[in-house]
Amino acid sequence: MKLLGWASIPKDDQELVNRLFQDDEAAFHGLVARGEAAVPALLWVLQYQGGGDEDWTYAHRKAMEALGMLRAVEAVEPLLQRLTSTDWIARLLAAWALGEIGDAHAVPALLPWLGERKLASQSLRALALTSTSLKMVRAPAGSGFLSMHGLALASTSLKMVRWTIPLDGQERSVFKLRPCEVAGDALRKLRLVALVDQIEAALLGKPLGDLARERRAVLIPVFERAVHTGTAPQSLAAIRVLVGMGAVEAIPSLRDKAGPLGFAANRVRAACLQAVEALEKNQTLPRAASPSLETDTLPKPASSAPDAANLPKPTDAPEP
Repeated sequence: MKLLGWASIPKDDQELVNRLFQDDEAAFHGLVARGEAAVPALLWVLQYQGGGDEDWTYAHRKAMEALGMLRAVEAVEPLLQRLTSTDWIARLLAAWALGEIGDAHAVPALLPWLGERKLASQSLRALALTSTSLKMVRAPAGSGFLSMHGLALASTSLKMVRWTIPLDGQERSVFKLRPCEVAGDALRKLRLVALVDQIEAALLGKPLGDLARERRAVLIPVFERAVHTGTAPQSLAAIRVLVGMGAVEAIPSLRDKAGPLGFAANRVRAACLQAVEALEKNQTLPRAASPSLETDTLPKPASSAPDAANLPKPTDAPEP
């Protein structure tokens, strides 16, 4: 869908958009109530960058939430772009909205998220918020987030807003969500239930079976991420999967996890070093002989059809 200019948006929607940029929750509900008719206005909000020092974080997040609720297929492309946003809450909302919309184009981008096992708020990228006026979710009681990351939240205008995402029939605080949970929910809605369940089972130590061969290219990034972000048992399970798949592509990532500057537990570090050794050995094994032979130098078989020019001619039949 072509993005409409501001002048093309109906006056009533313009008023709601202006209020949304002033962090008005009622404006959000008003746009959702407008249904499909509000999609052009919400897309305009999502892609508006503005200028100066103004912060549009709230409006952008609410636009993603509304587009997901309205299942707006037109929003798939801009939502995919938001999956790499520096705003970690925006990333979660974009993934959730893509699952609500149910467009298969989101699958390749969401699959690697199944390997992101840390809480989204604990990720180092979560602190890369591009705003001097931070709009953060209120941390649940006892979470310790503000004390842990107080320096990162230093702001002259710190606005606290509660952000939740509906998963499994209940509203979940984004501070208690892992990216793998949001992506898993979205991918299940995209009818990839078996795939998600098999990956989760593999991180509990169960074999992948034929899936390792059928989806190899897709699965390697998932388990690479799980090595870096999972608990020790999950990391060890992911390492075993990568070795079992012969994933030589994962060698740099495994080296990084095992490196002296890494924070891996000793057993995870040792497992990474063993995996690198096994994969490198597999990489240097002699290749199997090609089943196809070079036929140009082989003797050619005699022709099965004789040359008629060299055969004796039959005698003329006698005159009757």
